[in-house]
Amino acid sequence: MKAHRIFPRILLLGLLGATLLSGLLGLQQRRHDRIERQREAVVRDMVDRIRLENQAHFVVDASDFAVSGEDEYEGPSTTVRPHETVPAPDAEPGASSPSTEAEDSYTLVAYGTISIPSIDCELPLLDGAGVVELRYGAGRMPLSADAGEFGNLVIFGHRMKQYGSLFNRLGEVELGSLILVSHGGESYEYVVDEILTISPADLSRYIQNEGDSSRITLVTCTPTGVGSHRLILRGHLLTDE
Repeated sequence: MKAHRIFPRILLLGLLGATLLSGLLGLQQRRHDRIERQREAVVRDMVDRIRLENQAHFVVDASDFAVSGEDEYEGPSTTVRPHETVPAPDAEPGASSPSTEAEDSYTLVAYGTISIPSIDCELPLLDGAGVVELRYGAGRMPLSADAGEFGNLVIFGHRMKQYGSLFNRLGEVELGSLILVSHGGESYEYVVDEILTISPADLSRYIQNEGDSSRITLVTCTPTGVGSHRLILRGHLLTDE
């Protein structure tokens, strides 16, 4: 076949391939945007239910709202997942009690809410920092201090690509900004006094529950969409001043 006939066909195939790829990417982006809108609606509803109705438990589908790279991102957690069965004290080795919930259900336990006014962020604060908790809000690391008490209140959250989603804007927070935590009918104000970017290998030194003052530590991945490091915001309880 002569060259003057081959080149137009190659060009046409290239254009068709590019058009198809663009269409597929567009569909993928629209699906992603739809899922993120759904997530944000659920998050807002959970905040309202925690604040207005004092709702403490939310049963969700464990497969909903998956986040890319979340297995590597998961914070320390000792939470027992509701769909995991726990042997009775007198059960035979290897035996387990029947689960009372659907296999794919998961119960989120609300600790309270967390709000950062300077970046217009308000999220459910959930007990536990496991995979599912971090899809719906911020997660309090088990065994860290309670809000307002001496020690270190450690909170994990996803740095989503979607603007304003979860801890997406945490990098905009400045020294002196307020972090508000509600828990048990009380509200606690913390003031940011330290902002750090660290290697994941150095994280353990910042999440220890020690000290004779009331501290808070927020942890998320950075840079956005890469997550090779950790962004750390630390603060003290306002009444400590």
